[in-house]
Amino acid sequence: MDIVMLWFDGDEGTTRNISLNCDYLPTVEREGSRWRNGDLGYADALRSFIPEVVTGTVDQTGIGLVVAFASGRIIVHPEPEENWGFEIASLNGFADDSVMIWRPGEASFEDIRYDPGR
Repeated sequence: MDIVMLWFDGDEGTTRNISLNCDYLPTVEREGSRWRNGDLGYADALRSFIPEVVTGTVDQTGIGLVVAFASGRIIVHPEPEENWGFEIASLNGFADDSVMIWRPGEASFEDIRYDPGR
């Protein structure tokens, strides 16, 4: 109830899938509208990307993680007033079984600091 797992089909001809596990619930932008967790229609907006193909990604400080589709995008970047944990997201499913983990204060989230007292 407090995470989103995005599952992507792997390259054609492989059985490997990629999953992006979001410990912070992402924002959805689609057709000129924006939804956040708790907004009416949030889950429907998120699920509406299921049949679409990823057209691009961004992994950048100040922006966070963005997964782009023809009709919109999914954005993983906590706001300062939001309460986030030690990990923001993780990506796994690579051929070598490695895992990419994003944490506050690191990589694309160096603009966000982890405060365990929050």
